Amino acid sequence: MAAAKDDPRKYAGRKPSYRRAAVEAVRGLLLQGQGASAIAKATRLSRQTVVRIQQDSGTVEQALARWGM
Repeated sequence: MAAAKDDPRKYAGRKPSYRRAAVEAVRGLLLQGQGASAIAKATRLSRQTVVRIQQDSGTVEQALARWGM
């Protein structure tokens, strides 16, 4: 398993529960000053996913790139 993790083509991790369009929508709503709960309802994502996108966008981008999304 450790060797597979070293090769990004073999181990991509868990598939993200969001698509790039949802991430862009979350970012736009955050810029408008919307709260995480309101954004979660509007985008049909979990509140935790919205908070993760807000706090750690670098990891979000890496996951989307790894899965070709």
